Amino acid sequence: MDAIRGLGIELDQDYDRPEGRQVFDVLEEFGVSGDEVVSDLADYFGVTEDYVEDNIDVIAQNRATKEILDKAIEGGIEQVDPGETAADAYTEGEKDAVFGLLQDGTLSIPAAAEYFQLPVEEIQAAYDSMLASREADQTALDAVAAQPAQSATEQLSATLDDFGDADLAAALASGELDESERQRFAEGGRLLFDEMGNPSDSPQFNIMSTTLSNRPTMGPPEKPEETPEKENSFLDTMTSL
Repeated sequence: MDAIRGLGIELDQDYDRPEGRQVFDVLEEFGVSGDEVVSDLADYFGVTEDYVEDNIDVIAQNRATKEILDKAIEGGIEQVDPGETAADAYTEGEKDAVFGLLQDGTLSIPAAAEYFQLPVEEIQAAYDSMLASREADQTALDAVAAQPAQSATEQLSATLDDFGDADLAAALASGELDESERQRFAEGGRLLFDEMGNPSDSPQFNIMSTTLSNRPTMGPPEKPEETPEKENSFLDTMTSL
């Protein structure tokens, strides 16, 4: 008990968690435990043996929790003592890490509640909310993955519908577009016509190129040609006078 007395803890029966950790560290250092140690500590500090045992158990649990968190999160997460709150808000990364530890059973909800000094019900509610959100996200991903992949023709048809291209959509529906053209479109390749709307050197006549190149060009209307008669009408009038 000399080492315990050497801590200089005031014997006021109002002990805080840091003082409890000092006592716990002495017990760890000397490797002592058991009923006799608990009885001696209770007598010295003027508390019940149950009080001593409960505090030893809680401190041991928090030490184990800290070790788990230190391995899972770089720098760990600060422990909160009774009557205090965390100095900094928990980051999303820290919340995700704790959620993962709770989900795989590495950390228990009561242990997390004690370590962070939060009600068990609050930890449980937060865990349930995150679990439901992740399950919903996974369900949505599974639904997307279960949809059949679109063929090249289906992708081209959907794109033409989006752009409202009735001519090419009709050509596609009638089967006039050859398979190589559809495949090039589906793979993100260049359609078989050049920048001027001229058909490319496709080995066979290409209905897509023809459809586009046959469309009227967009631009300013052409000016009507002026006839020579109109240009010379003033001179003719002057000559006749």
